[in-house]
Amino acid sequence: MTPDQATNMFRDVLREAIVIAAPVILAASMTSLLVSFLQTLTSIQDQTISIVPRLLVVAGVVFIGMPWYLRHLTTFTTLMLTDFGRFLEH
Repeated sequence: MTPDQATNMFRDVLREAIVIAAPVILAASMTSLLVSFLQTLTSIQDQTISIVPRLLVVAGVVFIGMPWYLRHLTTFTTLMLTDFGRFLEH
């Protein structure tokens, strides 16, 4: 495996990790922003109020998005394993 091939494979893996993590991170960020805004308006500064909604939203996004995650990861893994022979030739 040449350094260029390893770099390309690593780039593909990182791209897939970003694509898989992006919906969860965006949902958690938006929830945190909304809860922080509501806490500022009501002057309630309890940490539990900010953690519980974020946890519930992230769990919901993961649960609802699980078929897409599994399909995406299965396709990527199959593509990587079927294309792995070209890395072994050199």
